[in-house]
Amino acid sequence: MTAFLLLSLLLGSVLTVLLPMRLITGGTRSRAALKRGIVGQGSGVLLHQLTLPILGFTGAVRLGSMMGAIALLSLPLSAQAGAIDPYIARYFDATEPVTLPLNSKGDTRAFSAAEFSTGKHLFEENCINCHVGGITLPDPTVSLSLEALKGATPPRDTIASLVAFMRQPMVYDGSEETIWCRQVSENWMTDAELQTLSAFLLRATEKAPAWASDDLFH
Repeated sequence: MTAFLLLSLLLGSVLTVLLPMRLITGGTRSRAALKRGIVGQGSGVLLHQLTLPILGFTGAVRLGSMMGAIALLSLPLSAQAGAIDPYIARYFDATEPVTLPLNSKGDTRAFSAAEFSTGKHLFEENCINCHVGGITLPDPTVSLSLEALKGATPPRDTIASLVAFMRQPMVYDGSEETIWCRQVSENWMTDAELQTLSAFLLRATEKAPAWASDDLFH
């Protein structure tokens, strides 16, 4: 992600600085268009030719950086999926795809480090206020440890069961709906996103240091 951001900023700077320099010295057509104030092609020439004289070199670089940053931020999350979160790279042992239980039938699915990174991002955006470090602040007796997930009714230790729980959150014994966990609609997150989030949670129970540890309360 950092490398992509730097590349975007560099590209924006180059386009904003070098293109105006090329147009200013690019021949009589550009200069003539600027003098005539032609709309269309001439307006683009005018914009680029005025960039350096008005903003100066430093201002043009700053404008280019802003253009690069805007280009990056406009990309959907899926376009950035190749980025590996440093935390995932350090702790999740996912240099090769990791196989996780998909459902209670014994089916499995492999997840990549990039998918774990996306899942971590979704967790931080939507779950961390109540589940920082794998604990459950509204009810500290029910954490996101693998043992606790297995002990729920029904168990929540597969991708499918976690997705089902987030679609319709239930209390730990499964007797009724819970008010402590928000129901995730399809307009909020797709099944694919919930699967990626669930994969992060399951892998965190195996690899994340001090995940769901009572030490977080002390």
